[in-house]
Amino acid sequence: GGWKFESPIQSVRSSPDGRMLVTACRELRLWDVATHQSWNPVDEEHVEFWHATFSPDGATLATAGHEGRVNVFDARRLPHRELLLDRDVYLPSFRYLPGGGLCVLTHVATPRVDAGIRWDLEIHERTREGRRPVFRQRAAESPGALAVSPDGRLIAAAVFRAPRPPDYFCEVKVIERDSGREVARWVYDLATAQSLAFSHDSKFLVGTIAPLDRPRAAELKIWDLLSKGEQTAATSGKDGDFRKLALSSDGRLMAFNREATIEVVDFNSRKTLYTLPNAAGYPGCLAFSPDSRLLACAAGSIALYEAHDGTLVTEFSTPFECADVVSFSPDGGRLVAASGKDWAPALYDVASGSQLMRLPSIRADAVGFRTIAFSPDGREVAGATRNPANHLGNLVVWHGRPEE
Repeated sequence: GGWKFESPIQSVRSSPDGRMLVTACRELRLWDVATHQSWNPVDEEHVEFWHATFSPDGATLATAGHEGRVNVFDARRLPHRELLLDRDVYLPSFRYLPGGGLCVLTHVATPRVDAGIRWDLEIHERTREGRRPVFRQRAAESPGALAVSPDGRLIAAAVFRAPRPPDYFCEVKVIERDSGREVARWVYDLATAQSLAFSHDSKFLVGTIAPLDRPRAAELKIWDLLSKGEQTAATSGKDGDFRKLALSSDGRLMAFNREATIEVVDFNSRKTLYTLPNAAGYPGCLAFSPDSRLLACAAGSIALYEAHDGTLVTEFSTPFECADVVSFSPDGGRLVAASGKDWAPALYDVASGSQLMRLPSIRADAVGFRTIAFSPDGREVAGATRNPANHLGNLVVWHGRPEE
């Protein structure tokens, strides 16, 4: 096989193990020989790369360009980017499993003899050994939210279905990850689910249900997985929005969007502890740090607050027009943020608030990100992309810890 370039190739070199190629043709790119995937491994704007080569042991990558200097990179720590799905699918979602595998929710169109196309909803695990199917639902109309319990035992998924239009309904289902056995199921007519999250002890599932004709008139639901009962913890009113929510790992706090504010409540008593301004006016992403000490809010800009009282700690400047998704590393020391309108996420140091680097960009037509997260060991970042024009996307994984 081969690759086409728009500019003349100045340099091409193979890594000593033969698994990678590096090319320099103004832009620097690394290539996976087996998969033919490529990415820009460094964040160097306005630099033209003319030459690049690996050291004999493959540990170092040296480059030279028009600015008249030689750059040396630790090749072992350059982020490696790969697309996980062999083709773009409709609104993909994912969650990391405690052991490091990925639980992936995809919506796949398959041929059907009697009716042309059938949409199938699939949940599968992706591990180093390959994929393992967990759940498949026939004739699902649209994938929704996805959640994995902290102990990795349960998977929750919400789907929007229309078996006999106009009989639309939303189904929230919880299954055992190992056996696929259904644990609980709730159905809501003429509604859609916008987000899902498990409590720290995996006894409760939290999510939002909204009427199809009034998507901003949502209800915040808490489902009891033992009794199969449900509670309505809050209602948004005609101008509210609960599409983004977060639960702290210590089980004490729950944060969600309400109108022009972010509300933080005591999970057990449901009492409001404090509210934060949401100047962006749209539902941004919320994330608690692993130690439950900080709350990150991404709605245009990125702000960090003390989780117990809402005191502002710091604000991050971003390279995006607006930051839409954010996630902490497992040790709480780093933050990754991305935009729904930009294809290169950014890594931050939480203590200093400084940007560490931008991850290698994905292809430009992917547009932006719906979700982003660190793996449990902190050695990779995964993101679900989305193209607003057709709602198609893929799952991207960046390997390595380039900022160390």
